[in-house]
Amino acid sequence: MGGALVESAIRGFLHGKGSAGASDHLLSEGTHEFFAKCLVVFVAFIPSFAFKELGRVFGKGKIWELFFRKGLVAEADFDRSKSD
Repeated sequence: MGGALVESAIRGFLHGKGSAGASDHLLSEGTHEFFAKCLVVFVAFIPSFAFKELGRVFGKGKIWELFFRKGLVAEADFDRSKSD
């Protein structure tokens, strides 16, 4: 994970240990901690990509209107199976 690598490098340099201290800190983490960080990032991106895709399907600005405009749900026309 790039974020953990950058975090370890900055922490190592701030504590005066240099790049050797940064790599030591990064390699001292266990596999469980590494996979936990990966899981958090993965779970955090799911809603982001879901809302991006919903915005693409419904149209630009429609998701914002659905969440933050009052009374628009009653006016929305999402039922595509209507028969005339």
